[in-house]
Amino acid sequence: MAPRCHTRNDALPQTRSHRPGVPICAAAIVENRPVTSGSQPATRSADAMALVGRLLLAALMIGGTVQKLASPADAQALLALAVLPGWIIWPAAMFTAIAGIGLGLGIYTRPLALLAAAYCIATSYFHWLLGDDPWQITIAIKNWVIAGGYLMLAAHGPGRFAARG
Repeated sequence: MAPRCHTRNDALPQTRSHRPGVPICAAAIVENRPVTSGSQPATRSADAMALVGRLLLAALMIGGTVQKLASPADAQALLALAVLPGWIIWPAAMFTAIAGIGLGLGIYTRPLALLAAAYCIATSYFHWLLGDDPWQITIAIKNWVIAGGYLMLAAHGPGRFAARG
């Protein structure tokens, strides 16, 4: 059972932990165990999961960059179906490279994650246009789900293991 954090009027005053925004109480100090606002012990596994999740989301952006650079004609064909110019893949490749590297390192994570979420929603439109192919609809819906992951990253930040920026 997690120790109860005491209020300022209690005998054991509340202090701040080494991690900004995470209160710890005197009972937790004795046990050398930080307590989160939900009274659940902070764990290294949560930090590790945040890192792995952030790296997986970054890998998606890097993978998109590699795909655009390795086979620009395929991406341009998809853009042509939406009656958009093929040159759009170059700024998209630049964005996905910057976002992937930044998210991977944990630099400017919140704004990059918000932009990546918007990018996923916008690109799902191209797949939605190909609605006759059920696989393309599945890809569009996956893009929405991935946008949700980016929004979670924007809401909660890069986690403990990040370069920050």
